[in-house]
Amino acid sequence: TTTQTVAGQATAPVLDTRFGRELVDSYELGFKNTLFDRSLLLNATLFYQDYQDFQLNAFNGLVFTVTSVPEVVSQGADVDFLWFTPLDGLTLNGGVTYADTGYAKSTPAALGARLAGTRLSLAPLWSGSLAVSYERNLTDDLVGKFALNAKSVSSYNTGSDLAPVKTQPGFTTVNARLGLSSEDKRWAVEAWAQNLLDETYYQVAFDAPLQPGSFNAFLGQPRTYGLTLRFTY
Repeated sequence: TTTQTVAGQATAPVLDTRFGRELVDSYELGFKNTLFDRSLLLNATLFYQDYQDFQLNAFNGLVFTVTSVPEVVSQGADVDFLWFTPLDGLTLNGGVTYADTGYAKSTPAALGARLAGTRLSLAPLWSGSLAVSYERNLTDDLVGKFALNAKSVSSYNTGSDLAPVKTQPGFTTVNARLGLSSEDKRWAVEAWAQNLLDETYYQVAFDAPLQPGSFNAFLGQPRTYGLTLRFTY
């Protein structure tokens, strides 16, 4: 099957979409703890993953292609917790992950001039989250709820070719929810907001079709808010 090209970019998909299988050797070492009279759950893990024939899915602005990369290694640590605080109804949970995920130094230049020995796209070195939720009875029949959560990541590249212009600096997104419901859960009303701080960030960046030297990007969801009503019968 042939593929038409314009300015070196494919304009029609390859009909034969078969590609080699991806294999991974994965190792983990960790522990799970319940502390302080079972009010705190604490988990920690060290991990090492060695991928062979890693399936790199790339979008060039016109079509998606899958390329097998000989070796990719991901290694790091993950810690997470869930704490039922002494204040009745108040819960905290969160976690931190360090993940060094990169192409082998022996990666052939033919697969991409910038790949050998560098970190994968969409793979931040650090990521973390923190959430707080609070629930209490306001009356015998009404329950009030509040939740706030944040997720933060360090900088990472959003392009499969790792072009420097496609780098996304580190950022934090915050979501919030305020609700009121009946004690028997038959009805509920919630006001909510996603990306409360209206953070602008790339989800993925790619070369602009037919425009050498330019690139486009799909942005993350902007600040969004609304009201949700639920009723069970």
